[in-house]
Amino acid sequence: MKVLFVDDEENILSAIRRAMMREPYICYYARSGIEALAIMDEKKIDIVVSDMKMPNMSGLELMKKIKESYPDTIKIILSGYAQIAQVIATVNNVDLYKFLLKPWNNEELYETLKEASNYVRLLETKNREFEELETKSVMYQKIINIRQSGESITRDDIGNVKTISSKFFKIMNFLISIKNEGNILGLAIKLEKLYEIYVENLPTITSNYINENLIEFLKNYKIQLETFGESSNTNYIGNVGLIKSLISEMTDYLYVLTGDKKILVSLDILEKDFEIRFKVPLDLILRNDESISLEIKLLPKYLDLTKDLLKFSGIDLNITNSESEIQVILINEKK
Repeated sequence: MKVLFVDDEENILSAIRRAMMREPYICYYARSGIEALAIMDEKKIDIVVSDMKMPNMSGLELMKKIKESYPDTIKIILSGYAQIAQVIATVNNVDLYKFLLKPWNNEELYETLKEASNYVRLLETKNREFEELETKSVMYQKIINIRQSGESITRDDIGNVKTISSKFFKIMNFLISIKNEGNILGLAIKLEKLYEIYVENLPTITSNYINENLIEFLKNYKIQLETFGESSNTNYIGNVGLIKSLISEMTDYLYVLTGDKKILVSLDILEKDFEIRFKVPLDLILRNDESISLEIKLLPKYLDLTKDLLKFSGIDLNITNSESEIQVILINEKK
């Protein structure tokens, strides 16, 4: 939890610093309302503890601005008896969580912050539940629209929707659980994109496609393509729109991991199937960083979701790795 303390008296802030030294919070300190808002522009502050009587911008004015711009931030006033009338006005106007009197008792401050932290987590859980319900409603609304338009949707599609929804939300919850690491928002957007691609391709309609469809599609600027084997246009079956979109998204993900370097891709046209191999050098992924990035940590879960989606169009996704590279292999049997 990130807590911001605001008071124009340096001795008060110093006393709070000493009191918070061993507490499990990331603490920030501001000498004015203007300085506090500048910090909040840069950091996601969970709890604000502010004095009431300050020059230029009072605690009441600060809390009003926080309510307007950061409605989920918990607001606590730490002030003296003389400001009680103002505190009552603040409670009525800005959804104040609690009022603590100066001089404060450290144990009471700790208990208040603990309660406020639990309330923040409760709000986050509720917000997450609403977001999940909204995303689920989009998926099920798509099914309703399909039925109303007269298109057929199979029991398999309905079962697949449940499977993918469950897996998607588990991965999103994993991201939320490590929200203080890396580019969480960017990764969430990439996962949502996979989900949207699947929704857009419902019902899962399969059709014939040929080698040339894949070869032309794979010739893009992000990969270095090699083709092997007889390139006669043998028929395959699957939802080619879904296949192309998922390959494109997966390539984007791998492309980011390698620091925008081209990925070597080979298309092997074999007797009974084809194999598309994405070869990603490990030295490009690790780039000599001491810490493993969140994108790498999420890679197995990302590919697992992609694997399930590709399976609906007859594509098997497998992963192999050696000391030098990771290979993502897509295999489809001929019709």
